[in-house]
Amino acid sequence: PAAQILLQYCTEALPKGASLLELGAGTGWFGLQLCQARADITACLTEMSAHGAFERLGTNLAANARARGLRQQPTCRTLDWADADLPHGSWDYVVGSDL
Repeated sequence: PAAQILLQYCTEALPKGASLLELGAGTGWFGLQLCQARADITACLTEMSAHGAFERLGTNLAANARARGLRQQPTCRTLDWADADLPHGSWDYVVGSDL
């Protein structure tokens, strides 16, 4: 439920060309929906590597981005909750939902 509200807010409120880092992306639903609604946004989705979560995220992103014909596919990076460093890059927004 929180992801749906966050998606509505980000779709309407983020400035053109914003970059966004999602912590704990799960299946990638939020990032895929956001990139479909706002092709101008650059999104990086993160997920833990444990128990195959990161691999599932990558598989979901690739399959759904092709199926949806996304011009701008989100990237994905592993996330270690014990490491305070964010994945490489400069981000305008850092978000998370249903964490």
